[in-house]
Amino acid sequence: MMDRREEILAYIQPEMEQRFTERAKKILALCEGNSEQFVADCLAPFIDLFARCIDLQKQGEKEEIHYLCISHLMSSIFTGSYHLRLDLYSHLYLLDENEVITYWTVPYIFDSFTDDLLSLEAIIKKRFIRLRPFEMEHIKLIYAKYHFDLITHLLKELADYMEALGESMEKAKEYKVLYGELWGECVTIFPVEE
Repeated sequence: MMDRREEILAYIQPEMEQRFTERAKKILALCEGNSEQFVADCLAPFIDLFARCIDLQKQGEKEEIHYLCISHLMSSIFTGSYHLRLDLYSHLYLLDENEVITYWTVPYIFDSFTDDLLSLEAIIKKRFIRLRPFEMEHIKLIYAKYHFDLITHLLKELADYMEALGESMEKAKEYKVLYGELWGECVTIFPVEE
């Protein structure tokens, strides 16, 4: 027997995918149409993060950087802040106690997220009576994953800009930019892997 959450997902997933495909096209068009402003908005938190790291390195308080980790925070989906966490780590990676972090909300990506969820919920309620909050939260997490995948694409487009911004930092030869769930699975954004 199928869990009701999975039954709801199977019912609504084609609508979610169609809706997200339309949203993604609009988001990418906005990004391209406002490309200079979009890039500037996206890079602002990186500029601040790298400047703080450079200051710490000049004071001898931060080793060379091995990793820039960009992490989506699942809790931010529930709070509605949609933050990503940006961390600079030494070779110690997650054990690096001298943190250089900031938070970032990617422009445009989650602008229609709440409205989409309300529309999806209305569609679901036509078929499933007494929809429970945890059932809708399951849909919310699945829909958020689509948005996180779009962020992966955007970060790959911004990789060269981020690399240029970080040129003044002391970096290891093995320097990598990683993206994924905080303290979870990540993909490498830079260097580009074949």
